[in-house]
Amino acid sequence: MTRVALAGLGVLLVAALGYAFWLVGGPEQARVDTRDQQRLQNLETVIGHLRCTDPSVVLPDNLRDIADTRYCDRSMWGFDRAVTDEELPMVYTRLSDTEFRLCQEFEDIDRLSSLLRLPEGLDPATGCYTGRLRP
Repeated sequence: MTRVALAGLGVLLVAALGYAFWLVGGPEQARVDTRDQQRLQNLETVIGHLRCTDPSVVLPDNLRDIADTRYCDRSMWGFDRAVTDEELPMVYTRLSDTEFRLCQEFEDIDRLSSLLRLPEGLDPATGCYTGRLRP
């Protein structure tokens, strides 16, 4: 009787572990989640740096133009790393003096959106954020 109970408990444990891995995706899914979260953090960093309330400021032609300056009279801490991360490249497009688009490739944006709140203006289908210089 004890052997049967232990065997049943063992089967139940293996089934529970299998279900847990299926539910959360296992180690590879965790790596995908981490990379996508870093991509989202980089995107939000650049968005935050591009927003400016100074009416004399216009958007740069490219992100490298402001990496070494005090754009909008503020520190650019974190900006350079977010822009130059070769493993997590993003594409910046200046649409006008006050409008821009940032595109970032995500591995599993649907899962990311279930884990974190995506910025308003980020299109999950394209991974592109369209924003304005002055919110």
